[in-house]
Amino acid sequence: MATLKRGGVLLIDELDTSIHPLLLDKIIDLFNSEYNKKNAQLIFSTHNTRILKNQTLNKDNIWFATKNKYGASELFSLLEIKNVRRSGNFENEYLSGRYGAIPYINDILDRVDVDG
Repeated sequence: MATLKRGGVLLIDELDTSIHPLLLDKIIDLFNSEYNKKNAQLIFSTHNTRILKNQTLNKDNIWFATKNKYGASELFSLLEIKNVRRSGNFENEYLSGRYGAIPYINDILDRVDVDG
């Protein structure tokens, strides 16, 4: 992990692709531990909500992307959402829609022609 040794920023798209969940947790933990002496940053995208269970992630480490009415992506931090407890279950609260950034599943289902 050269970025941990030198410092800097490591950007990874879909970090969870083709990696075991336990190894993924360990990589995230390394960037939030005493091994990160150079204050390296790990920035990644994922669709895996399981990562929200990682106990080393703070609210300001978690960002969501959503589409605005023009179809442009907008980002917001979990820290911006009121009344989110550090001890809360971020994954369950996200999947229940509390934080927003949920795909428009009904719109997709409405477009499916089940009859033909």
